[in-house]
Amino acid sequence: MGIETAVGERRLAKLEDGSTIVLNTASRTRVRMTPEQRSVALDDGEAWFAVATDHARPFVVSAGDVRVRAVGTAFAVRRYLGRAEVTVTEGRVRVWSVAAPERFVMLSAGKQASVADVSGTAETVVANAKPAESLAWRQGEIILDGMTFGDAAAEFNRYNRRQLSVDTQLADRRIVGWFRTDDLDGFARAAAIMTGAKIERDGTDLRIVK
Repeated sequence: MGIETAVGERRLAKLEDGSTIVLNTASRTRVRMTPEQRSVALDDGEAWFAVATDHARPFVVSAGDVRVRAVGTAFAVRRYLGRAEVTVTEGRVRVWSVAAPERFVMLSAGKQASVADVSGTAETVVANAKPAESLAWRQGEIILDGMTFGDAAAEFNRYNRRQLSVDTQLADRRIVGWFRTDDLDGFARAAAIMTGAKIERDGTDLRIVK
């Protein structure tokens, strides 16, 4: 079974075992249930999983070469740039890469790790998660708490067909605020005020310049 979303779309799907998947913008998954295992391939994008407990059938998410295994828990996986970012909101998960399956990390609730396809967990640093910020997309929100202007613009561009670019002189400035994922204009206005910049329009796209 395939489940996918368009740019700017979120989708909730209930699986036959009682688990729930919430897909973020421009995401694509494939679900396969067998008597031995529940498998989800995250081909693109990001998803949050609330896994129904079934000790006989572990729940395994594959994102590129990265694998995340759980029994009954809740966690998010984001696939990007040859890596997978895993954030656990409930329970524990095991994370590894097929490149080095003997090396793995266990993540508990409130922890986050970014695992590369090639190096696996060898270079992985486990950090405290900020679920209110990193998972705000489930409510259609973006919370910025000191993110650079350049990264914030890239985050908004994930959710909108209209695109926002930032002058290189402003890209490293820090931005704070709460915004709707579809409010590109509101973010641009607020960010321009915070950085003393101005907004230029290129058709429907926006550019913030010094």
